[in-house]
Amino acid sequence: MAALRPRHLLATACLALAVTALVVLGRLASPAEARVTPRVGFRATVLGWTSWYGSYDLGALGPAWCIDHGLTAPDPAFAYLPTSLPDVDADTAAALSWAVSVHGVGNDPVEAAAVMLAVHDLRHASYPSGRLDVDVLTPHQLAGFGGQEAAVIDRARAIKADALAHARFRGPFHLTATIERPEADHPNLVATLTDAAGTPVPGAGVHIDAIDAEVDQPDPPSTRADGSVAVAFRLSAPPAGATFTIHVIVPDPVPAAFAASTVRAQRVVRSSWIGLSTTLAWAPPISTPPTTPAPTTTTRPPVSTTTTRPRPTTTTTRPPATTSTTTPPTTQATTPSTTAPTAPTAPGPSTTALPPAVGATLPRTGRAVGGWVALGVGLIASGVVLVGVSRRRWSDAGGSRR
Repeated sequence: MAALRPRHLLATACLALAVTALVVLGRLASPAEARVTPRVGFRATVLGWTSWYGSYDLGALGPAWCIDHGLTAPDPAFAYLPTSLPDVDADTAAALSWAVSVHGVGNDPVEAAAVMLAVHDLRHASYPSGRLDVDVLTPHQLAGFGGQEAAVIDRARAIKADALAHARFRGPFHLTATIERPEADHPNLVATLTDAAGTPVPGAGVHIDAIDAEVDQPDPPSTRADGSVAVAFRLSAPPAGATFTIHVIVPDPVPAAFAASTVRAQRVVRSSWIGLSTTLAWAPPISTPPTTPAPTTTTRPPVSTTTTRPRPTTTTTRPPATTSTTTPPTTQATTPSTTAPTAPTAPGPSTTALPPAVGATLPRTGRAVGGWVALGVGLIASGVVLVGVSRRRWSDAGGSRR
């Protein structure tokens, strides 16, 4: 009995090690995991696909949006790093960035779910019932959105259309400013945003700072269809001048994309902005007042009478009256606008992350656990080999003693 005790101890240790490895692997392989944190949206079903429709909280990266439908859900533990999107064309990439940056803010679950559907549509996601197209999607094909299925579809269509309308713009962007109606009591400050090709860019956020002037901030605070924004202003101390600084933010056509560095999982994009500003110093035109006209003077020479006949003849000579008035021309000057260097990228609005979904099980079509399973099998095999070797050694030892 004493000769068998070490063998039994060795077998027990190997078995315990194998069980521990299997438990660890089971925890690693559990779907969704506690660290996958849905942020704003719904756990719902679209075209037969049940998933999280909304944004994810990726820790230091902040709110982010999946762009690879069907892969493992994003997890901060996957060590996400900046990446390019070589498989996404430039127009689609610009549309993705616009959709996420402009509409992926706030805490409205309907808006968040609509952004996710618009992104899946732009990426031509394939669902169990076919390719996703929000333009033909119907409410009865959705479930789990709290009775707001129709609202989610309407917003998804609007976000997709807005993103595609801005898909053609490319950087660098240019911002200029001028003054309209400088002679009026309330002139207009006009700023215009264009892209690298000179195409006007609508929908960019605008804010104006002024020194020595009161400015009516734009409403809505964004560029119009022609890429411009016009606001009236009043000088604080006329005829002194004023200085205006116009700030504009526009989504970067190249999205901020990140990829997991430890496993094969969904790539994500987050909001990304380009900030521009330009400063214009302006003074109202100075007009020269007209010269006061000189009084008119008429000179009459004395009347002379000459008698040559019995009937007197009288002749009176009056030179024409002359009047002279001199008015110098009016002049005005306007300071041309100057464009300041591009400001650093302005971050999108910050939002408060919602707590992790308790017990949520997100869909995963691939799991990066093959290496861990191989490790567990290897440990078990090693234990079996060690038991065999130990048994032979103790058997030999017993034979020698006999």
